[in-house]
Amino acid sequence: DAPFDRLNLLYDEAGSPACYLAYVNGIEAGALDRMTPEAADAFVRSEIEKLRPAAKGALKAIRIHSNQNDPFIGGSYAYWNPGQPSRMP
Repeated sequence: DAPFDRLNLLYDEAGSPACYLAYVNGIEAGALDRMTPEAADAFVRSEIEKLRPAAKGALKAIRIHSNQNDPFIGGSYAYWNPGQPSRMP
């Protein structure tokens, strides 16, 4: 019931939440891509905090990356079969 598809929390050495990985696909990804990185981070954090109020102030984005906006990925990532990359022109 959130605008992200998967959420992984990463913890520091003390076992406290340090950051998160939020995976967003489809229409929701397009909406985030139109936001500034700061606005996208604030939006996702606010959605996480709705689900888990204890997360308020405990999370931070280290990096925001859009596969859709990456000219070398173009929306997704590839799975290569053994030997396949060497056969590419």
